[in-house]
Amino acid sequence: MPVCTVGSRAEALAARMKALTGHDPRMREGRPGLRIEVELPGGLSVSLRVSLLAALAIADRYGHDVTADRASVWAEIDGAATEEEPRRGG
Repeated sequence: MPVCTVGSRAEALAARMKALTGHDPRMREGRPGLRIEVELPGGLSVSLRVSLLAALAIADRYGHDVTADRASVWAEIDGAATEEEPRRGG
């Protein structure tokens, strides 16, 4: 059974966020794991919003920030960013 590490979950989510928004996500290490943020384009369709929410569901937490000049979504994935794949016995 495949094991999903913090890094692999974050990379998968960042790739999905980029594909859906057309913007490069920003990833940073924090407590207790990784935070990924991406700016949202204007005029998101309903189907794009639904797809973005489905992608964010793999995160441990997510949210939406809005200011006068921009909107973004963020997601946090818990765990150490340097977490390694478990070693297979042999």
